[in-house]
Amino acid sequence: MLDEIGFSAAAKWLVDGFSDRSKIALSLDIRADLKLPRELELTLFRVLQEGLTNIHRHSGSNKADVVVAAQSGFIVMTLRDYGKGIPESVLQNFKTSGAPAGVGLGGMRGRIADMDGTLDLESPEQGALLRVTIPLAKSNLPAAVSSSAPSLAGTQSPSGSGQGSANSSPSGLGARDEVAR
Repeated sequence: MLDEIGFSAAAKWLVDGFSDRSKIALSLDIRADLKLPRELELTLFRVLQEGLTNIHRHSGSNKADVVVAAQSGFIVMTLRDYGKGIPESVLQNFKTSGAPAGVGLGGMRGRIADMDGTLDLESPEQGALLRVTIPLAKSNLPAAVSSSAPSLAGTQSPSGSGQGSANSSPSGLGARDEVAR
């Protein structure tokens, strides 16, 4: 599916279907013409799937936001919910030991590490924020990806890490086989 329609359209399809099924209102901010290397698109798609699943299973939130943007040689994807948040003990364990707080986070961490990226996990006043930052190799940077992409309001730069954030990396999300075709 990703090969045929690309990450932007696949992300919209996933977010729309997830919102319909879960009854969680979702906003998606992504350039329609965003073109990325196939492996990066697959990683982002799988992480998006798992992130949305975690929002549904754990947050209790009735709304969430997804933003994907190219910034200063990085692709940054954030998922933000407005639910009950993540317990501080879980965040600290994730940050200090690198131990996954669950199968989903461990899978995301592995996938993102394979792309030399980072996974930041925060729990602001309300809800949770998951930020994926993956470097874009200059030779793999398509014309449709530019550093003038919209900034992520309320989030940090790709190199920043804040209080309660945990740098880590991705992996398997229980995605559908047709996505990898």
